[in-house]
Amino acid sequence: MAESIKLWADSYPVHSYEVDSKSRAKIVSIINYFQESAWRNAESLGIGFHDLATKNLFWVLSRLYVEIYEYPLWGQNISLETWAKGIDNMFALRDFRLKSNDSEKLLGAGTSAWLIIDGKTQRLQRIEQTFSHIKCNTQNAIEHKFTKITLAPTMTSQARTIAGYSDLDVNNHVNNVSYLNWAVNYFPVESPVLNIRSAELNFLSEARLRSPIEILYGKLCEKIWICSLRNPETEKEYCRIKLKIETEK
Repeated sequence: MAESIKLWADSYPVHSYEVDSKSRAKIVSIINYFQESAWRNAESLGIGFHDLATKNLFWVLSRLYVEIYEYPLWGQNISLETWAKGIDNMFALRDFRLKSNDSEKLLGAGTSAWLIIDGKTQRLQRIEQTFSHIKCNTQNAIEHKFTKITLAPTMTSQARTIAGYSDLDVNNHVNNVSYLNWAVNYFPVESPVLNIRSAELNFLSEARLRSPIEILYGKLCEKIWICSLRNPETEKEYCRIKLKIETEK
């Protein structure tokens, strides 16, 4: 498990449709880069979507934490490095770093925890056998220990929507970034642009096409907000998100 194992790296240009009103890449765009590179790296290791599909298994993102130090700008070329970090109980761990192509400046970093689900039974599968041939890189892109995100003392409903076709992924479930996109879109304080410095996501249950989505928000302290996305009919949570935000006036 030597740390010298080569990292997977992809380059991405920041497109006009991926930026906010200040020409900065949206945080959902950055997470999309990470997911794309994660899938590509998994395919190269023989544990990607198509490999698992032959066994009626699929990957599910369970936990994600990302910090943004500097947002890349429209037209900038960035590098996304990612690597399989190892196993923690039922989780496969994967880290990533975001860098500027021209200066190698570190723009952001994150860590994630993934599960393998049986497509027929919807039950969790132990991943040791799937991962047995993988040489992992044990270095940490960021120091972070996943814990359960707690709700704020007061959570207030901000909006309701439904999951549509554009929210679905290849597994016919709501894509991970859609939850964060809803959280960003219905942030309760008006601001020209949101400076999201960190985002932590706990994925709790699956939403599908036409699933009702209620977005609730609560504030823990000056910069820390909690968002809960749930089914308003059953009150079952789909996702819980913790955001560190600096608002601009």
